[in-house]
Order: sequence, then C-alpha cells, then structure tokens
Amino acid sequence: MPTTFAPITADYALGHSTEEQARLDRQGAFLRPATERWLREAGIGPGMRVLDLGCGTGELSRRTAELVGPTGHVLGIDRVAEAIATARRAALGQPNMTFAEAEINTFETDERFDALIGRLVLMYQPDPAATLRRLLRFVRLGGIVAFADFFFQPPLSFPERPLYTQLYTWLVESLRRVTPNCDLGARLPMVFTAAGLPMPVTRFEFLAGAGVNEAFERMPVDVMRSLLPLAEKFGIVTAAEVDIDTMFERMMAESIAANGVAFGPVFSTAFSRMPE
Repeated sequence: MPTTFAPITADYALGHSTEEQARLDRQGAFLRPATERWLREAGIGPGMRVLDLGCGTGELSRRTAELVGPTGHVLGIDRVAEAIATARRAALGQPNMTFAEAEINTFETDERFDALIGRLVLMYQPDPAATLRRLLRFVRLGGIVAFADFFFQPPLSFPERPLYTQLYTWLVESLRRVTPNCDLGARLPMVFTAAGLPMPVTRFEFLAGAGVNEAFERMPVDVMRSLLPLAEKFGIVTAAEVDIDTMFERMMAESIAANGVAFGPVFSTAFSRMPE
C-alpha cells in the first residue's frame, strides 16, 4: 500500500496563523542545541530514513536532514497545509527532505523507517500511548523512536520577577484548558512503555534565561499572544490586563533590572529502540 494522507480534521490550541508559524520557528531556534543533543544521543545519523511527526514549518526536519546527510531522507508530515507549504519553501534545493499534509492518527505507508521522531507533538494527542503504538508499525525492527515534550513546573526566578511569574502563570493555566496532555514531558517514559517499547533513555533539561536573554524572554510572550483569545474566552485574563503589545519590552526591562535567572518549562527528551 502506498503512503496515504487522510483528510485533516483535528485542531491545535495555538492556531495556524503566519504569526504562529514564525513563533514556532523562533522556538525551534531556541531549542536547537537541546534538540541536536537529543537526536545525536538517540543515534540519528548518516543514511537514515526518518519520519518526523507534526513537523510544522519543518525546523526539526531540517536539523534532522543535516544529521542524515545526502544519503538519508526525512519525511515530515503535518496536518496544516500552510505549515507544509512553508516547510517546502524552506527546503528548496535540499533533496533529502519531503513534506506532506497528513493527520498522524490516520497516516499510512508501506515504508519502514529507521527512526520515528516528534517534538512537542504527543502532548496534543488525546491518547499519546495509543498514537505512538499505532505509529510503531512504520519503524523497522531495531529502529529508533525519539520524542520530546514539555512539562511546566511552577514559575521560578532568582531574584523573583513578578511580571515573569504572572505571565508564565497565565500561559500555563491557558494551556491546561485546551491541551490534552500539557505535562506529557513528565510522563514520556510511561508513554513509551505503554506503547510496547523498552524503557527509554530520558533527559530533563530546564529551559532558562540568565542575565539578559532576548530569545528566552520572547518565548512566553509569543505563546501568550497566540493563546490570548482562549485565555479571554475561559476568563483567565483580559487583553487589557496582558497588554501584549508592550509585554516584551516590559519583560526585557524586568530582566535587565533583575540581572538574574528565570526558569521556563522543562524540555523532556526520550529515545528507545524497537525490539528485534
């Protein structure tokens, strides 16, 4: 049976706007060092054929394509046509990448990949273990399975930063209302074993900004901008209270005054191999 792509029906809490696509690219750039450590440790390397689930605008696919090189190949799938179009434009001239619009819970192919990867995708599935279990049939025996997700610990900063704490609290409360498994990163090992995989190697890495770090300060502002309509809908906070258009400047001013450290979500990574 050839690879097939079913109609797209599911939703994504942060939307699919051009601004959201740009946010995802900025987030991917911030996560790049941790992402590359995870992929390299998992064993992604030259010549491999890799399936990237929920690839979005293709940032993770591009990083993976660098690791598998010209003799390997990455297939990135995502349900959002606009994101796939962006991924294809960014990959022009790079023949070791292909992108397709597909829903991960209905995707079908006869191919067996050397590796199955996904970053910040299982947390949006109603039953992550069932989704993963279904997808394992596309991985060859002994192949790599590697996923990364967030979990959100209480806001923490030294010295204490009231604005950062408030923004982070609004953001997490909003996410919990609309994301099925907002803290999946803390449960990745159990998801792997429930799907029938051996206990994975798991790493937990705090995302943090020390001193003045514009990329770190921008991340929660970007997410809150995307979540603001939902935050208002659920009565968490009003647009006037957030004042999103000045939030980044106020966050930067607070970080300059504090000259300390603020901790964001934990970036959890896990990898295992298909039993042979």
